[in-house]
Amino acid sequence: MFDDKKKLKELRRNISSLQGQRAALLMVAAGERDENRQQTLVRELRRQTRTLETLESSLLREKAHRLGIDVPSHTDKPEWWLDDIEENELQGAPEYAITRWLSPVGKAVIRRRIREEKRKDKEWWLKVILSVLTALTGVGGVVIGIISLLKHH
Repeated sequence: MFDDKKKLKELRRNISSLQGQRAALLMVAAGERDENRQQTLVRELRRQTRTLETLESSLLREKAHRLGIDVPSHTDKPEWWLDDIEENELQGAPEYAITRWLSPVGKAVIRRRIREEKRKDKEWWLKVILSVLTALTGVGGVVIGIISLLKHH
């Protein structure tokens, strides 16, 4: 549990850092006049965007895992996943080097499932707390009744 929290904290930190780098890179690329330099910056921007998407996907998958939510694989729900297979094929990289991350559709569904699970969890705790309070109120009423009965006798 502690390792999971530590890993999530690290992922959040990485995401935040990449978002800042991405914004700076966008500004530099927009003002660049040299076409080769601009292409290099655009490639770097794509790489950082992919890294950001991968980290965000990891974070969502970790949250889902903690809540017991199943995240289907890319073979079960291909519309939920994106990958860099085309880039790897161009470079001759092997199949195992493919990076996959959740698509906007996949992220939306996982986020909705996480919200639903959290809501169910809150509702369950609310029912438990209300049941306990109801029982305590009943016990309090019985105690008051016994005390008043004993005072009158």
